[in-house]
Amino acid sequence: MMCLLEPIEEIVLLAVPNHHSNIHGATRIRASGFNCCVVAIAKQETEVEETLKMGIPSFNLYRLTGEGLEREAIDEIKLKES
Repeated sequence: MMCLLEPIEEIVLLAVPNHHSNIHGATRIRASGFNCCVVAIAKQETEVEETLKMGIPSFNLYRLTGEGLEREAIDEIKLKES
């Protein structure tokens, strides 16, 4: 593991498909003293809640993707109706 005197990045995005790996990564980053903001993606709301309890903002990837698809479908329907 490389140790930096000053952080290069300000944000670390944990986007590993396995939730437990994201938790482990967040724990290791915090333990290293690396001065950065950690955020994560999740596949379920329970995963979002778990990372939030650790003080890590997390976003449900499937929920956000579904909302984006919904907006696109509505826009497409409106376009065909006009």
